[in-house]
Amino acid sequence: MSSGRTRVVVVTRPTPLEQLVRRYGTYGQAKFYLANRGQDIGWLEANHERVADGLATAIAAIPDDRTWVRIGRDDLDRFLFAPDDQVMMVGQDGLVPNVAKYLDGQLAFGVNPDPGRYDGVLCRFAPGAVAGALAWTPGAPGFHVEQRVLAEARLDNGQVLLALNELFIGTVSAARRSPQRTPFLVGRDRQHRDRHERLGTLHRRPASPRGSPARPRGGQPRLVRA
Repeated sequence: MSSGRTRVVVVTRPTPLEQLVRRYGTYGQAKFYLANRGQDIGWLEANHERVADGLATAIAAIPDDRTWVRIGRDDLDRFLFAPDDQVMMVGQDGLVPNVAKYLDGQLAFGVNPDPGRYDGVLCRFAPGAVAGALAWTPGAPGFHVEQRVLAEARLDNGQVLLALNELFIGTVSAARRSPQRTPFLVGRDRQHRDRHERLGTLHRRPASPRGSPARPRGGQPRLVRA
């Protein structure tokens, strides 16, 4: 995906530990809350450390001559993506559809910082594969483009819902009973390569006006993979 000095946008979301501390104000209060319910904060700490290590490895792989910026999932609706940005999503698979709604043809790929806990269905790269992903150029061997579509549902009150894999239409109680399904964005690797070493391009149309932050809209994401 190399393209001169294009900017790399690193998108993350808070870890479960960070979310719990944010909710209860301090680490001590979060630990006390779990302890009162017979739960150990240890697995949250271990997950947080693995995610932090994976993120550090991924960022360290960005070449010195490339600029980069890190944004949180909650900042997406206020962030202005440049047309030639390369987007690196580090975290759980849910980040991919979250980010897809705000892109307009930018190359993007997901990095799984904790393969032991996260499925890595959409965030398929290992942190150690980031350098190769950023160095890849269209037409070079190793990856190819797949076209995907964002589903859009419009409600009678004017609200618009977008989904990269599927839309559930029904009551909240029925949604809770609905079995988990595998998103259709990616398929099996035909050459049995490392399942994390995949590369994605997300594309949507129409484009947002220049000079204004991107807003969620439907489109046709493309996936580049091995």
